[in-house]
This record gives sequence, structure tokens and C-alpha cells, in this order.
Amino acid sequence: MNLRLFSLRRAAPLALALVLGGCWESTAPLMPASVQDPSPIRGKYASVPSDPAKPASWYRADVQGKSVKLYSRLSKDGEPENWSFDRTMTFDAIARDVYLVQSVAKDEKTINYLLMRVRDKGRELVVVTPSCNEAQARAYGATLRSNNCAFDKYDTLAKAARRAYATVEGGDAASVSYATDTYTQAK
Repeated sequence: MNLRLFSLRRAAPLALALVLGGCWESTAPLMPASVQDPSPIRGKYASVPSDPAKPASWYRADVQGKSVKLYSRLSKDGEPENWSFDRTMTFDAIARDVYLVQSVAKDEKTINYLLMRVRDKGRELVVVTPSCNEAQARAYGATLRSNNCAFDKYDTLAKAARRAYATVEGGDAASVSYATDTYTQAK
């Protein structure tokens, strides 16, 4: 995972960052069913490792209602094998083609949040995991816990997501850093 300054509008094409760093989190799922939108992603995605010597990771997004069951598997010699359930993701559109994503790990104890911009009908995704420090936690109405912003109310989380998105889109990307990974939709 790379940590870098990142603008959603000016970003080079990136895709699905599904192995999350967990910079925004909660102790229980916060996203109510009333705000969940249909999944903007489906199908298979493959990682593009920054080190060509490393094998690709593969992900399969199976839509189930408004959520996605995400499965992962490692690759040996370019061939994916051994699908295993990884996490459940739900989506709330906070701007045109931009979603706040709730990601609940298979242990149901790890709940993370990220921002996702969908491009080209889900074939290209820009996914960012906002970082958190003491000043950001205070500004977002979150609690700083082990360098993560911990939220306890969905309204506070959604407001923070809109604020982070607006900050980056407004050209102040230097004040916010993100973790990013690159994935492409596979056939």
C-alpha cells in the first residue's frame, strides 16, 4: 500500500483498493440500510503489484442485494486459486460517482471506511483510505485510536467523508493524505 497525496479529480487511473489500511473505522457497522445504494462494482479484479516479482492478488465482487460479498485469492504463476470470503462492502453515494464504502471483514469485528470514485461503469475505480491524525480526528468529530479515526455515529462519518472529499476536490489535497493501491477489472 502506498501512502501519498492524492486528488480524486486529478488522479491517474486507479482501480479497486480492497485490502484496506483501516484509517477510518468503527466498532460496529454504522451505515444504515436507508442510505445504502446499489453496488457500483461487480465481477473480478486483479491487483497490479508495484513489484513485478510479486504475484497478483485477485478479488471477486459478488452482488447480493445492495451489498457486495468480496472474495480474494492469491495467484501462482498467473493463475488464481482458492477463493476465500474476505469482507462485505456497502455503498452510500455522497457525490456524483463517489461513494463512502463500509467494509466489514469476515471476522465482523474489523469495520473500515474508504472513499471510492467509480469510472467507466465500474471498470475503473479510484479508491482512497483517508489517513487520520489528532487534528483530523478533532475536525471530523472522531476519536483518535491507534492512528485511526474511530467513529460512533453514521451522520458524523458521512459528514467527515463529504468534508474530506470536498477538501481534496477543492484543490487542498496537500492537507489530506491517502493510502492507494491499483487494481483493474478482469474478464
